[in-house]
Amino acid sequence: MGSESDEIASATVLIRRGWNAIKNSGFPLIAMVYLVLIGFSIETMELGSVNTVFSLSHYWWGGLASILVFDSWGTAVGLVGILAPYAIVILGVQATDRRAVSMFLLLSSLVSAILADVLWDGFVDNEIFDGVKLVASGESTIPLAGEGAVVVFSIVGLLAVSRLDRRRLNRLKTYGLFWLKVLYVMMIAEAILYVVFLQPIFTPVQGYNWQAHEFSFLIGIALTSAFVVVMHRWNRLGSLFGQIRGPSTDPQHVGSALPYGRSHCS
Repeated sequence: MGSESDEIASATVLIRRGWNAIKNSGFPLIAMVYLVLIGFSIETMELGSVNTVFSLSHYWWGGLASILVFDSWGTAVGLVGILAPYAIVILGVQATDRRAVSMFLLLSSLVSAILADVLWDGFVDNEIFDGVKLVASGESTIPLAGEGAVVVFSIVGLLAVSRLDRRRLNRLKTYGLFWLKVLYVMMIAEAILYVVFLQPIFTPVQGYNWQAHEFSFLIGIALTSAFVVVMHRWNRLGSLFGQIRGPSTDPQHVGSALPYGRSHCS
C-alpha cells in the first residue's frame, strides 16, 4: 500500500513539475501558431479551397502560402495531435535549452512543409487548370515534418537516458527516467506505424499527396539531425540529452537528460 502511494505521489509531482515547465518553455507559442494556421485553413475552406489554390497559383509566392489552404479536418486533428509529442520532447531536454528546441520544432516544421510543397510543385506535379499550373495545397505536410523531428529527438533522447548512471539519482528522478524512456519508445513506434501503415508515405496511394508527405517527413528528419549535430559540435548535446558516449558519474552530468533539469542528489 505504501509503495503504491509513493508511486502515485511521484507521478503527481512529475505531472505538476511538467506542467509548470511546459508553461515556461516555448511550447505555448507552437500551440498558438498551429491554432492560427488551423484558423486560416478554415477561412480558406469557407472561401473555397479550389478558388484559393487557383488564386495563389498566379503568384510566385503562392507555393509558400499554400500551407494555409484547407486540406481536411484530419489535418487539423494532426496539427493538434503532434503537440503532445512536442511537449514530451521539450520536457526531456535541459531547462535552459527548451526554448531553443521549441523554436526549432516550430520553424523546422514550417520550413520543411514549405520546401516539400515547392519540391513537389517543381519536380513532380504538372497539374494545369485553365492554363495555370496549380500549386500544392494543404497544411498536412506540417505534422509530417513534426513526426520526422520527433523521431530523431526520441532516438537521441532514448540513447542518452539509457546510458545514464542511475546510482546517484533519487527515487523521483529514477521514476521519471523510466517513463521518459517508455514515451520515447512509444513515439518512435507511433511515427513508424503512421508513415508506413496508417497513412503510407513511401508507396503510391490514392486520396492524398503521399509524395509531398514523404518529402516533408524526410526533410524534417534531415533538419533535426543537422540541428543535433550542430549542438553536439557546440558542446551543447550534453545539455540537451545527457552524456550519450557512456555512463557518467559526474554530478554535473548525471540526470541532465531528465525532465526538469539536472539531478541535485547528494
